[in-house]
Amino acid sequence: FAASLSVYGASYTRALQLTDELLSDARENGLYFVVEHALATRVAALTGLRTFASAKRTLRDLGLRESAASTFVRGQTRLRRAGLRVASGDLEGAEVILRASSPALYPAASHGEWMGVRALLLAARGLVERAREASAEARSTAAYIDAANLSDLADAIVQPQIGSNSARQFPVQVI
Repeated sequence: FAASLSVYGASYTRALQLTDELLSDARENGLYFVVEHALATRVAALTGLRTFASAKRTLRDLGLRESAASTFVRGQTRLRRAGLRVASGDLEGAEVILRASSPALYPAASHGEWMGVRALLLAARGLVERAREASAEARSTAAYIDAANLSDLADAIVQPQIGSNSARQFPVQVI
């Protein structure tokens, strides 16, 4: 959990240290589901550090485990692939990855994150109506923080594009 929090706080080097420790402990104790979670977090940290070749290698390792991985890890793997595309400037490629439905039996919070990221990508690409639909779907998953925050960011991009009266104030409130 500390590694994930480090990624959220943009402490990517710390996240890598923690995932290395976690990977060692998990392998030593035969906790392979923990290995998959740690690898997904490692991809996010490597992407944040802009070490894309290492992030791709880790994604490849994670992909080799995908058929046996939990639904959560399969979804996180696709989100990490999309994040790597975004970091390398390929918004369209990232959105294509998330255009497909989130994995079956994906937890509601994770589906909300999926749709929130998709809404943000659509908004950044100027696809306003599709962004608004994805944002609404993300919010419908309940009050999960990632879904709400990502939807708010997408809306902050969309508001000026639609000429909303609150177009100037809403992005400031969100940030």
